[in-house]
Amino acid sequence: MDAKEIKNAINAIAAQLQASPDLIPGQIDLLKKTFPNASEENLKSILDKAAAPNFNPSSIKKDLDALLK
Repeated sequence: MDAKEIKNAINAIAAQLQASPDLIPGQIDLLKKTFPNASEENLKSILDKAAAPNFNPSSIKKDLDALLK
């Protein structure tokens, strides 16, 4: 995936979370399986930001960087 595809995917997920915040716990579980060393606090922060109105993908850059360390 290139940067544009990743951004589009993040925006699509954000739109789903904004429309259905009840999906957040399931997304946290999915991300825990993908990133087993990530803290639940970090994952929740990412998803809460993504579910917020006027989501800006750059707002989760630090959180995403932390997942990859």
